[in-house]
Amino acid sequence: MNRLFIALKIPLNIKEEIVNLRKDFLPGYAKYKWEQTDKIHLTLKFIGEVKEELVSEIIKKISFINEYKKFECGLDKFDFFYRNGKPSIFFLKLQMEERINELVFRLNNELEKLSIPLEKKVFHPHVTLLRIRGDEDLESLKKMTDAVLNSKFTAGEIALYQSLLIAHGSIYKELLNYKLN
Repeated sequence: MNRLFIALKIPLNIKEEIVNLRKDFLPGYAKYKWEQTDKIHLTLKFIGEVKEELVSEIIKKISFINEYKKFECGLDKFDFFYRNGKPSIFFLKLQMEERINELVFRLNNELEKLSIPLEKKVFHPHVTLLRIRGDEDLESLKKMTDAVLNSKFTAGEIALYQSLLIAHGSIYKELLNYKLN
């Protein structure tokens, strides 16, 4: 089985800026289990577990990605996703061109033809930074949500990834890369 997802790749200089932002805004940032720099991305569609023989069909269904132009993006603000009223994910919201929603919609519709379930949640462009485990200083993290961010960047690649689960988390393997115009 292959655990797959499709993501907009964040340029390395922006990933490094995100890492530096958390250092600047959060005293003691190193004690948290942050997402690794090389794993920072914008998930467009989580596909989940699929059989090996379906991978080539998925690649065919998403080939329309080549039609898209690069996306103009911006760092917006830090925030939390909540589960059962408690913070569960600390993330960085992204400013995106509206056409990203069309791409996400098309991905969902094309992959549904392969019996891959539609995403029921509304798409919120964000980069996951930290999964809250319970021992984090939430007050310090909440102070970061007041930060004003204004970095702009162009994202020019979308990739199909395989997520390999290991004892200490996961490793991402890029299966296919689409260079946007």
